[in-house]
Amino acid sequence: MHTYILLLSGIATMTFLSGCKKETPVQVYTTQKEASIAAPTMMPPVASAASTSATLPDLGQATAGIDTPTWTPPGRWVPQPLDNIRKGSWKLTTNDGVLNITAMAFPGDVGGDLANVNRWLGQIGLNLWDNSQFEINAKKIEVDGRASRYFILGEAGASTNAILGAIVPVGPVTWYFKLIGPTTLALAEKAHFEAFLQTIHFPATE
Repeated sequence: MHTYILLLSGIATMTFLSGCKKETPVQVYTTQKEASIAAPTMMPPVASAASTSATLPDLGQATAGIDTPTWTPPGRWVPQPLDNIRKGSWKLTTNDGVLNITAMAFPGDVGGDLANVNRWLGQIGLNLWDNSQFEINAKKIEVDGRASRYFILGEAGASTNAILGAIVPVGPVTWYFKLIGPTTLALAEKAHFEAFLQTIHFPATE
């Protein structure tokens, strides 16, 4: 009789313990599963690259028909590959760094002169300008007899890089001539860049 009672008691204890072990992992598993499902629902929707690019104009096609002016770059500027937008491209490599010089053309004014100069400022990590700062810093020059704007950005040492840039409206097209690179090197090339601008002659049909 005593043996029978002990056997029943042991079975009951094992049943109780096994029941406890089965409930614990179920509770933990359920909590982890709910957390893993909830996380993705908080992710914002992402626009596809195809839908984004479809909203942008094909600038390459729009600029393909823009004629390239004649110019005489300094002999030490090494020509670089071109495309429909980049009508002129050169590189100057020295022991002090590399300068990149480009001539680009766009139909219209591509958002306005202030917006484009602010893009240049952003490229070298400087604060953007408002209209009054733009007017104060814009230098009036002529390129092939056309009223143009000339900018020297970063010369005060506020950035490790500087940009020399000229914006030249030519009929329905705007030309952008830019030199960018280490500040000391860019400013040392300033006279050559300004001399290059004076060699530019646009086609008579522009």
